[in-house]
Amino acid sequence: MLKYLKRGPGFYGYLWRLTGPIALQNLITFSLGLIDTLMVSWLGNTQMAAVTTANVPVFLLISIVFGVQSGLGILVSQYWGKKDMESISRAIGVAAMLGTGITLVLAVVLFLWPVQIMDLLSNKHELSVLGAPYLKLIGFSYVFNMLSSIYVSAMRSAENPGFGMKLFGVSTLLNTGMNYLLIFGKCGLPALGIQGAAIATLLSRVAEFLICLVCALRSRILEKGCCFDAEITADYGDSLSVFAMHCQADSAGSLRFTVTAPESIAGISGNVAAGTGKLLFEDKAVSFPLLADGLLTPAAAPWIFVRTLRSGNLIASGREGNGTRLSIDDSFREDALRLDIWLDEAGNPVKADISCKEQRYLSMVVQNFRTESEPEA
Repeated sequence: MLKYLKRGPGFYGYLWRLTGPIALQNLITFSLGLIDTLMVSWLGNTQMAAVTTANVPVFLLISIVFGVQSGLGILVSQYWGKKDMESISRAIGVAAMLGTGITLVLAVVLFLWPVQIMDLLSNKHELSVLGAPYLKLIGFSYVFNMLSSIYVSAMRSAENPGFGMKLFGVSTLLNTGMNYLLIFGKCGLPALGIQGAAIATLLSRVAEFLICLVCALRSRILEKGCCFDAEITADYGDSLSVFAMHCQADSAGSLRFTVTAPESIAGISGNVAAGTGKLLFEDKAVSFPLLADGLLTPAAAPWIFVRTLRSGNLIASGREGNGTRLSIDDSFREDALRLDIWLDEAGNPVKADISCKEQRYLSMVVQNFRTESEPEA
């Protein structure tokens, strides 16, 4: 039996990088309700008992969220293995409609009859009255949490387990901070007590949903493939080299390119494989000097850009001028590539910088970007 534990080098490290973030994500997720109860307990035993009772029907919502995301994860894993992006999108859409519909109905029920529901769970009517403001609002937080969890489940099944850990970690920290402000009335805010805990949880769930929405809009840009012109500047330390290419990426992640400049190599074309990033030239071949200890080549820059924009780990985002700047890591490794990508007002990429270990190696200007669904001019 022990022979099955013997695996190749890197297997257990890779296994931990997959399972570690998932375990931490689950721990963080279930701790949010406990934090509410703990901080409300500082108001008194009666308030803590009221919130504890109010959280009993909330476990039904948590179970539904967990069930939907677990079922979706199985489907997305299967489709991801087949690189069937259309089926992944369809599964996410069905899960979102089904999950949102169920949680919204239950949230409305909790909002309309909080006291009556709590009376079924407690023989102390005064606890039901005290916990009702919490229960009325907390249900709606799980409508947003359902949508976030669906997106997190899809990302996890697409080999990006760290996204959920980071997302729910930020949400929990935000919830804890707002609990302190709204429960106890700090920084000039009113002391709302139990209701403040519910408002803090609702706002933190809305925040995590908005983060997922930004990430989903980013990946939607490329879900049907795209084509664009790229001008790539490679920094070799003592010199700069400029290349221009016309690129076309399909929905599976493969990329075809044709060199348009410099004139000495114009017309040379090739492909970059979706899964491996292997560069294959057609007819004539050209040798591009390597960068970042062999990790980068200018010809692969458009493929790295497409892959990372679609499924990388979003580190930061914000407005810059009239557009948006995204900072994205392409993996969890120590030598992960960092991409800073600028989007215009329409949400289309116009520029990208590719760095490794805090050093920028490639800059790319993107022009004439369009998805496959858009007709060529």
